[in-house]
Amino acid sequence: MTLLSDSIAGSINKGSWIRRMFEAGIALKKEHGEDAVCDFSLGNPDLPPPPAVAAGMHTLADSLDRPFSLGYMPNGGYPWARAALAEHLSKEQGVPLTADDVILTCGAAGGLNILFKSILNPGDEVLALAPYFVEYGAYVGNHNGVLRAVPTKADSFSIDLDALLSTLPDEMRQAAHKLQGRTINEVAEEMSMPVTTFRRRIYDPLREALASFQRKRASA
Repeated sequence: MTLLSDSIAGSINKGSWIRRMFEAGIALKKEHGEDAVCDFSLGNPDLPPPPAVAAGMHTLADSLDRPFSLGYMPNGGYPWARAALAEHLSKEQGVPLTADDVILTCGAAGGLNILFKSILNPGDEVLALAPYFVEYGAYVGNHNGVLRAVPTKADSFSIDLDALLSTLPDEMRQAAHKLQGRTINEVAEEMSMPVTTFRRRIYDPLREALASFQRKRASA
């Protein structure tokens, strides 16, 4: 008899390859030196945060002698933080948002688990374009969903529409074929559905960081 559920026991046996790589990186750094190992396992930020972040942390530390300075906050996050984030996103995305449209979570993993808990029924499928973050399967499984991988185009990692359609159930595939050649906004207007398109280019900072790394290696 074991105290652990089958799913948790299986997760422990499999482990997280990302964490294994991270721990292997630590061991290699001890063996060969920090400068001799390039660790890309966790996406752990090694760049210093913006000055405003450091200033905010100092302000927080200076207020810790006040009552409730580390007290519980509303589930969705502090209202003033949500209002500030909504204002920022409104400008960035070009859509009107208020604090009521935004919640703060403890990282992306926390946010995704909340999402899946809110929308998944047992057996519901979630499609993930491969390659994807390996923990997605665990997040979906936490809420009795099933993750199905959809291959992307090998030369660009862009969406392979044929592969995506072949993954869908028959009724959804037939509906999807009817939508080909039409924009998301056209479909949403017909179905009276609001659509918000987020268009932030998240890879720009990564490109800049890699370019900086390459310049440092070239000058070394």
